[in-house]
Amino acid sequence: MNKIHCSNCLRKTDHNLLFKKETVECEEKINNDPEFWMTVGYYYVLYECNGCHNIVMKKQLKSNTIEFEAYSEESFKKHFVSWYPALSSRKIPDWHKNLSKTERELFIEIYRAYHSDSKMLSIMGLRTVLDMFIVRKIGDKGNFKEKLTGLEKQGYLSADQIIVLRPVIDAGSAAAHRAYQPTSEDLTLALDIVEILLQQDIIAKAIPKFEERIPKRK
Repeated sequence: MNKIHCSNCLRKTDHNLLFKKETVECEEKINNDPEFWMTVGYYYVLYECNGCHNIVMKKQLKSNTIEFEAYSEESFKKHFVSWYPALSSRKIPDWHKNLSKTERELFIEIYRAYHSDSKMLSIMGLRTVLDMFIVRKIGDKGNFKEKLTGLEKQGYLSADQIIVLRPVIDAGSAAAHRAYQPTSEDLTLALDIVEILLQQDIIAKAIPKFEERIPKRK
């Protein structure tokens, strides 16, 4: 039994080993010495969650020329281990299906980048989806600072909400123009901020029908 993070259960669970295979991708002599060979290949392991039965595959590099012991556990996992599909600690919310087609597709791509630990792509995607939201509300008018001012003037966002949104836009711009890479904590916070904004917009559209269903006082 193996303790592995389950993307369905969103925690470490017991996994059963279903299948394992070792491959050799490259094998050649070192300095033409017949006694010394360089071997590079992969371990492929298929696991099944003992709880929800979700199946995931682990691909791990193997080599007789790399001193794997010299790497920390985190560094080893980052450089030599891949999971298919990528392990995820956060599920895309169901309400994303109510976004416009373009925003929905971008949101899905943001989550794919997030799950694969592509922090720069994720934060740039969040900046882009914010731009789409703003253009949908007030049109494509000026730079981000002017657009945020327009949202506030037209009553779509409060001054406090603008303050919260601005760091996400600045981080996305820094990633695009200055190779900024946010920390995992900052990226998760940025995702929380954007999700709150988009979900509130979806809820606002549902309010009129909700009010219609409420019986009136006689």
